[in-house]
Amino acid sequence: LMGSSRICLDASTYMNGANDRAAQFGINGAVFLSNADGYLPEAFSTGLHVYNPGDIVSLAKAINDLSSRPSELEEQSRQLRIATERQNLWRHRLQRAFASQ
Repeated sequence: LMGSSRICLDASTYMNGANDRAAQFGINGAVFLSNADGYLPEAFSTGLHVYNPGDIVSLAKAINDLSSRPSELEEQSRQLRIATERQNLWRHRLQRAFASQ
């Protein structure tokens, strides 16, 4: 299901850290909305949209807006996949973690 999606919704419990869903969304080229505003915006500069879980109306509007612009959605999906392959796979994260020690 995730592999065929163009938009995914992440309700993360890792607010300041990485989770495997972000990389999975990215490698599949699915633009995603996440409530995590720590690590993810820095790691994924395109294709990530941060939402406030307390504001469902704005979340619905953001999903609607993305859905109504298929060419922009496709471009964000393409850019997200490229960024994920280049620097956001788990092996990249492990390399950064070990390099910083």
